[in-house]
Amino acid sequence: MKKTWCLTVMLFFGAVLIAAACARQDGNLQQSPGQGEANAPSRLESQPANPPRMTESVIYELDLAKYSAIPEIPFYADGEITTIGTDTLKALEGGHHPWLNHAETIVATKLNNLVPPEEKGADGLYDHLVEKVSQESPDRATYRIRLSDRFYYDIHLDTFTDKDDHAVMFITKITMHYAY
Repeated sequence: MKKTWCLTVMLFFGAVLIAAACARQDGNLQQSPGQGEANAPSRLESQPANPPRMTESVIYELDLAKYSAIPEIPFYADGEITTIGTDTLKALEGGHHPWLNHAETIVATKLNNLVPPEEKGADGLYDHLVEKVSQESPDRATYRIRLSDRFYYDIHLDTFTDKDDHAVMFITKITMHYAY
């Protein structure tokens, strides 16, 4: 019994010494109060927090160049693909559908499926989550729907102009960014 007890105590202290050596080697050793300088921060407290590791996934992409001679173009709206054809483009002349050429309005109204209900306002809108990232030209812009610092979408929009100079902004790419 005495040998077993001695062996147990030696194993315990050996494990404590190994753990202390590993902590010192990793730089994760915290001083208990009263050790070292008064009010000195521990090594853990003085190390900067690791930023979240972000990754991205393209969840929608449309190449407008492929549709220059086609009478209907796919249009992303609330997670479904509809089409915009020549009738809609001609209706722009009469003042119909002016929002089709306004990037921020498209982002703030046509991506309901990406925003959880609890993130929307009382009116069901989520425009408070939309921020402009860049405006490369009058025909190209990037917006962001930020649900948190660890989860957001980048929305790329490009303008399609037909032979009669009718212009419509299309969502050409949606990229989801998230931390893990």
